[in-house]
Amino acid sequence: MLYKIAVESFLSLIENKRKNMFFILFVSITMTASCIISSSIDSVRKQAENELRVTGENIISVDFTEGISGEAYHELERYIHNVLTPVTGKMKKVVLFSGKYPWGSNKELFSGVDDVWLSSVSYTGKSSLSGNELITSENQNTEHVWYVNAVPFIVAGHYRLPERTFLSGLGLDEVNYGGDNYISFKTAIRYTKNNDVDSVRLIFPRAVNENDILILNKRIQDVKGGYKITSVLSAKRAVDNVINSFALLYGSTYVVLLLLNIMVSFSTIKRNFLERKTEIGLKVIYGIRPSCILLQF
Repeated sequence: MLYKIAVESFLSLIENKRKNMFFILFVSITMTASCIISSSIDSVRKQAENELRVTGENIISVDFTEGISGEAYHELERYIHNVLTPVTGKMKKVVLFSGKYPWGSNKELFSGVDDVWLSSVSYTGKSSLSGNELITSENQNTEHVWYVNAVPFIVAGHYRLPERTFLSGLGLDEVNYGGDNYISFKTAIRYTKNNDVDSVRLIFPRAVNENDILILNKRIQDVKGGYKITSVLSAKRAVDNVINSFALLYGSTYVVLLLLNIMVSFSTIKRNFLERKTEIGLKVIYGIRPSCILLQF
């Protein structure tokens, strides 16, 4: 019985191939759309994982809105060393005039960093900065000698900004990024006439976890002007939220397409059955061969 029904169904599809063309086209489009959405989610996930891998899983950065004094930084450093296990680096931002010639009038952001902070930056050149030395992005067209506030600086190295297309779209491209140019922390103090610290970087010998951030947040929650803690964990949370949203959208779309396929399949089968119910009934009851019955179109 089942064999005969299967044969009749196949013959019905052949005889009504023009009428069934819409059904086949609809199923093909829905399945293709499902595959494309699933592939897009997988590619986004892989891209996010690759970009997060280069941000440093052992780094926590704390950016202070108004900066903290040198004394407050040393207190924070002592607390961190007693409670946690990282080494700490500091950074000070300053805007200076720079250019190829002493009279250059382009304002640029310079980040004064110490050796610990600099060790977390991927660059080629000297392992430390001293005096009138700077490190610039390899994308900048700088000469070997570059003038900063009319003072000649030696370009001691270049760093490469990692590609973060996906993270940039989420507003997380500032992770592991300081400024356009790096100079020594002491040089930045010389230009600003104070030892305030704008950002602190904690470099752990292991991957950071949520407990590290909770301990740090408890210590600095009363800082004047506010602060922002960034790490690979915050980036991961944002990425996971986006991926989950994509997955929810894909799941909803897949359910809708599946229901539409079931409805279209049911209506197509019902229509074909109604058109051939007399012929099918005769074949089932009397076992008449398909060749003995005139196929009606």
